[in-house]
Amino acid sequence: MAGIWPAGIVYAQQAISAQSGMVHFVEGTVYANGQPVVAKFGQFPAVREGQDVRTEDGRAEVLLTPGAFLRLADHSSVRMLSNRLTDTRLEVLKGSVMVECDELLKDNSLSVIYQDKTIRLEKHGLYRLDTEPARFRVYDGIARIQSDGLQQITLKRGKEAALEGLVLAQEFNTRSTDSMYLWSRQRSSTLAYASISAAQSLLDNRTSWTAGGWLWSPLLDEFTFVPRSGYCYSPFGARFWSPVTLGYYYTPYYDYSGYRAANGRGNPNPSAAAEAIVHRPAPAIYSRGAAVSGWDAGIRSGGGYAGGYNSGGGGYSGYSGGAPTAAVAAPSAGVAAPAVIHTSGSGRATQTQ
Repeated sequence: MAGIWPAGIVYAQQAISAQSGMVHFVEGTVYANGQPVVAKFGQFPAVREGQDVRTEDGRAEVLLTPGAFLRLADHSSVRMLSNRLTDTRLEVLKGSVMVECDELLKDNSLSVIYQDKTIRLEKHGLYRLDTEPARFRVYDGIARIQSDGLQQITLKRGKEAALEGLVLAQEFNTRSTDSMYLWSRQRSSTLAYASISAAQSLLDNRTSWTAGGWLWSPLLDEFTFVPRSGYCYSPFGARFWSPVTLGYYYTPYYDYSGYRAANGRGNPNPSAAAEAIVHRPAPAIYSRGAAVSGWDAGIRSGGGYAGGYNSGGGGYSGYSGGAPTAAVAAPSAGVAAPAVIHTSGSGRATQTQ
């Protein structure tokens, strides 16, 4: 739950475990390892190997490998089989889950298990598994389904397969939506918007950012994904910003007193009025034909982080925070530079400050 902090207090160093399984955002009634997830600002429960996340009249979002979000619909449950970044495996026990994969490093691995089926997510994409009826859908990306009977099938965008009996690929309408899909799209939009303030914090503090990873957003009081460089799109079309790209998109102007800039580092030594004015308008949060603006799609009236997140798909009250753990430090005064967790090209996690 978002708190109100006095002016002048800077958000603290924030770091998350170099493993998959942090319960990042919940709405309604959610349990982690059998315990109810209770809102507490700046602290999030970590799901260990062999532990479950279960929703009743609520929904949950769990951080997996950097750039991958697991979302559970109401009355759903999953079990963490392995929380290593190089071999993240989770078992779907019941209900509906969706995985938004905005980036998947080559040395990281992400698999979803259902009964005797192992589904390996191969690349950036949007994936969904339902247990009633048991089926797996690929809205975007590539997934490989392996059964204990050695049958293997590859699904690409717009393909689905039943997970009982003989597994056969067939087409489905990727434009069909429900409350789970709409909520996931809104969460993606919110997190993409949050990446702007997170990337800006790296610029402001001149913090090194050598690989994509999770970073605290001081604007929305939750973690988000920040790519290493450039920007990346979610499967919904939302744009996640890196500090490199954010530093490029600024609108500087000059007057007789010298330099001004709306964003980014800019040039501290302009040649006064003789310097040409450069305008680089930042692109929209959404692209690739998406019709919903980033902010409106992500946060509605009511301010979800104070308890009234309007998800468009169900109306549970929500917060971004959970039960106390040692994984994340609460905000404190006088600390400027964020500590972050990211992964190198080898898939190993490193912490920088």
